[in-house]
Order: sequence, then C-alpha cells, then structure tokens
Amino acid sequence: MDVNGSDPQPAPKMKISFGVKRKSPVRLQDNTPAIIDALQKEGKLTDEDRAKLAILTEEQPFEGSNNDELWVRTDLLVRFIDENYKKGKYFKEKMRVVDVASRKDISLEDSHGKMHYGIRQSSLETVLPRLEKSRVMIVRGKHKGLTATMEEKDKRRCLVVARLLRSNEIVTVDFDDVCQHQSREEDDDDY
Repeated sequence: MDVNGSDPQPAPKMKISFGVKRKSPVRLQDNTPAIIDALQKEGKLTDEDRAKLAILTEEQPFEGSNNDELWVRTDLLVRFIDENYKKGKYFKEKMRVVDVASRKDISLEDSHGKMHYGIRQSSLETVLPRLEKSRVMIVRGKHKGLTATMEEKDKRRCLVVARLLRSNEIVTVDFDDVCQHQSREEDDDDY
C-alpha cells in the first residue's frame, strides 16, 4: 500500500520499439550486424532506431572476445593508450613487449630503449603493420599464439587475411585479433 491507502501498480515494463513493423521481435544474435546493415541499406532504420540499437548492442558482450583474456605476448609491437601514465608522455607510442607476468604486470621497451614495468594490458592495444607480408601474431581466437604473415588488410571491413607460418593455411581475423610481431631472434616458433 502507498501513502494514499491504495495498492501500488507495478511499474510498466519498458518496451523498445523500432520504426520498422515486424511480426516477431528482433533478437540480438551472431548475425545482428548483418541484419542492421541490411535494414540501413533499405532505409528502414530511423535515427531513433540507430540510437536504440547502439544502446542494446553495447550491453551485449562480444562473444568472440573476453576482456579478461590475456592476449599480450612477448615480442609484440603494441600501442600505449594510457593518457595518465607519465603525464601522457607515451600516449599512442608504439612499444615492444619484453615480458608478460600477468594482465596487470607487463614490461615494455619504448623506441629509445627505455623500459617500462608494471603496465596493465588495458593500457595497450594491438598494432597492425603498414606493409603486406609483414609478420604478425594472432592474439585471440582459434589460432591464438600462432605467427603468420599479413597477406591483405581490408580497412573497410576491419579484417586481416593472414597466412599461418606453420601450416601455410590462410585465415581471416579481425583487426583486434592480430598484432605486429617483432622478434629479436627471427625464428618461426609459435607460442
């Protein structure tokens, strides 16, 4: 009972509706980006629809990736993205990974040979080589830890076509799932 003595009504459930009329509700699933692209091409999504979809998709975890997953490996070239470290002096600088003890304890070497210790994985992002045929390592997914050569880079779809060094197999991976590999000893061993 509320202060007036009547039974309170349950709050109505929020229902997100879109400008497009459908027979069944849209469920976010693996092919959702393709569905959204198709609807956008047909002009069936309003700006309000796009805003609602952005909210929905942000809440859905990306199934192919785990933010807690350790992807950093030694000899990768990574970009430092922590604006607060050393007052931003190294922000967006590329550094070589020297040692990985854990997600919260990574040692890096900058372009001047200076070492940086105790760096968190969340302060780093992958770097793609500019040139094709450059050496990369796959850092997430089925082929995680395998070295490859970058055969092609599709900037429009954010995909890399790579040839695995061990098996000569061609694989296609997302930009975030591959990183430039710079081994001091240029060996062909995988991790």
